[in-house]
Amino acid sequence: MNESPNPYSSLISNRSRRLRTAGWVLLAFIIGLFLYGYFKLMPELAGAKNATEMVASGSVIRTSPETPLTPRAKRVVKFKAAVAILFWGVELLLVCALVFVAWLDVREVSKTYIQQRRKVWSQSVKDESGSSMIEYDTRSNQKSDKTDENG
Repeated sequence: MNESPNPYSSLISNRSRRLRTAGWVLLAFIIGLFLYGYFKLMPELAGAKNATEMVASGSVIRTSPETPLTPRAKRVVKFKAAVAILFWGVELLLVCALVFVAWLDVREVSKTYIQQRRKVWSQSVKDESGSSMIEYDTRSNQKSDKTDENG
């Protein structure tokens, strides 16, 4: 018996595969940047603001918490804060890009599903074999099997 392949077997198109690969790459990059920012960047920023000693270019800028920061030390702290804000802004943009890629993938899978569902319906309408077709008699509203008519 010659059976046709399952039309729903390939819901994931090549475009969807590419989108999923891009999504995984973005996700890995985002996780890596998050770990770097959480464990490396933010402690440095906190250290620049609250440390009892801060070394910049090999010289001690601040020796105790009560000592006011020099103008250069203030600029260094502001620069590190600006870098942190920029870093987390880029991280947020990458997360938005990941959500956009996921949305494109959902659209692609939905489009492929609708196309394949239309194909199944059109094949079932065009199917003239009658092997498993059940018809309704419109006058009596009773089911009649087409295979009984053929003998």
